[in-house]
Amino acid sequence: MFQVSNTSECRTMLSELPSPRPLYLTVRSMTTSGQGRDSKPCIFGRDPIKAPHSLEVTNVTSSSAVIAFVGQPHFHHAVLLNSRHLVSLSPGEFVYMLRGLDPGTHHEVRITTLPSDSDPPQHSPHSQHTSFSTKSAT
Repeated sequence: MFQVSNTSECRTMLSELPSPRPLYLTVRSMTTSGQGRDSKPCIFGRDPIKAPHSLEVTNVTSSSAVIAFVGQPHFHHAVLLNSRHLVSLSPGEFVYMLRGLDPGTHHEVRITTLPSDSDPPQHSPHSQHTSFSTKSAT
């Protein structure tokens, strides 16, 4: 933890932080009236954002399927079905049930790592996709 002098404009520099993994930095303001909230993490280092991997589709029925993947625990992940954004999953959430699918239909699901929860999922190069078909109605 670094403490910077009590001025209206503060600057600090972190250097020589050897790490093969990404580093996460948050900032909290301290004023005479108390502490502020932590900022969103600033992520830096080698390859800080990676695409999800090991995407699997299981429990496929005529109207639903479960997707599971390995993602980065500190990032939101977008679920896109047939190029349409369905939901952004919270950090650490790596399983999602697709519901309301049409029977006997081919689908493409894409999982995209979002650098922040406000980034549009269509513009991230950090994604993995797979295809599956729902079962025919009986």
